Amino acid sequence: MTDKVNRHRGYVSASVLALVFGFSCSVSQAQNIFGEPNYGLVSLTAGFAPDPKVTAVSAGGSTRFDSCTGYYSANPDLNLNYQGGEYDLSIFAKSGVDTTLAINQPDGSWLCSDDSEFLSSGNPGVLIDNPDSGIYNIWLGLFTQTEQIEPSSLVISEQSSASWDSLSLSADIVSPNEPDISAAPNFGTVTLASGFVPDPNSREILAGGSTSSSQCTGFYSSAPDLNVNYTAGEYNLGILSRSSGDTTILVNDALGNWHCNDDSVSMGGSNAAVAISNPPSGLYNIWVGTFSSDQALELQANLMLTETDESYWATLGLEEPAEEVVDEVTAEVIEDVIEETVDTSTEVNESAVQFGRKNI
Repeated sequence: MTDKVNRHRGYVSASVLALVFGFSCSVSQAQNIFGEPNYGLVSLTAGFAPDPKVTAVSAGGSTRFDSCTGYYSANPDLNLNYQGGEYDLSIFAKSGVDTTLAINQPDGSWLCSDDSEFLSSGNPGVLIDNPDSGIYNIWLGLFTQTEQIEPSSLVISEQSSASWDSLSLSADIVSPNEPDISAAPNFGTVTLASGFVPDPNSREILAGGSTSSSQCTGFYSSAPDLNVNYTAGEYNLGILSRSSGDTTILVNDALGNWHCNDDSVSMGGSNAAVAISNPPSGLYNIWVGTFSSDQALELQANLMLTETDESYWATLGLEEPAEEVVDEVTAEVIEDVIEETVDTSTEVNESAVQFGRKNI
């Protein structure tokens, strides 16, 4: 690419950078260079465009390297299959928190970085002079251990390190592959049986990722956000997302069918929801994405599972309106029970008085 021919090069080699950044070749065996990368595989050839390539990732994990500073996931966050050429290779990160970087090179040696002199705000970066062709396993960690996942931009570039801080990261978010139903879910697995309480079953998650899907609009994590082992009964199943931004939902159901939604009429606004009628029992893989790549891993979303009627979804998960509706529906169902029961002293089974369910 002619725009790269005249770029200033001549930076110090990776061996010298090891002294500058505190790199180390001793890394805990807890790191699995052969593990499935959290955000897939990116293949690039020297002279690639657009430059930079940006992947939105969640930094950090519970694994600590022997000598590399930081806490990481056991598996790489991203694998880079790189065909080298005439340019140096830059790998760095930008985040609002103190991130760290670890890279296993094609020759098996390790590079690490905490605070790069080429970046502000304590961001890490590695400049590799005359990079080898092959697989680079890349981890993005956090300086301190935390249960929080931190949205960050992992950047691959052939531009001068002097431009790292000023580079626009609005380049295409890399979409390494299709969502992976076999990957470990980001927020775990829950087991629910029809008639579950409380309803909705909800959790706060971080929406989006770097993976797009041919099945549905939006940007998703490679791994599911949540897996649900569901035992079906007489109710339909709703999978909802509520957020301040524009979210999308992608679901692989127990029969392998895909369901997706961007804006749900039942939820109002830009919230997403999937309604599954006569749901089969089995494993459901669920993703909450973002409509725009710019919002990936920046939106907190409330992921809700419900068996209530769609007419209640607009206020579901909103504390005060939901409580009012619960009271109203519960009172209505209890009144019906009293009218239909000869012995009015009979206790009403709580499992039979579900929000929006008429299962008496």
